[in-house]
Amino acid sequence: MKFHWIITDEDKKLLKDFVNKHKENNFVKNRIRRNLSDNPPMFTKEEFWKWMIACLLTTQQRSGPNSKISKFLITNPFPLNYNLCKESKNLQKDAYEILAKFGGIRRTNRISEEIKYNFDWLEKDGWEKVIQISDRLIEARKNQI
Repeated sequence: MKFHWIITDEDKKLLKDFVNKHKENNFVKNRIRRNLSDNPPMFTKEEFWKWMIACLLTTQQRSGPNSKISKFLITNPFPLNYNLCKESKNLQKDAYEILAKFGGIRRTNRISEEIKYNFDWLEKDGWEKVIQISDRLIEARKNQI
């Protein structure tokens, strides 16, 4: 299958109008600063793990600033931090209990299964793959700025 995009002058105008409408929004400004700064964040397993869990949590649940998901993610220390998960004897059970106890989080059974599955994959040989991809992305970002 081949796909051919035709971008019209009207399309360009709509995009420019959209960008201009939202360029002063604090959320947009923060995203631009965080994602396009000339100092990409250092890759750490801990940080990757936290945001991987964030992705699982936000798949089918709202995560606005006052949501239970946001409150869970800013809890310090992070309740499902990498070291805690690494030391767990039964990660699926522990993850389920932590999520259920926090309250207001949907799909705790499924998410705890996914946490265990992802953790096992990363520990087996996934970290090597993830770090390689991260290194390539960081290098590409440096070349774009």
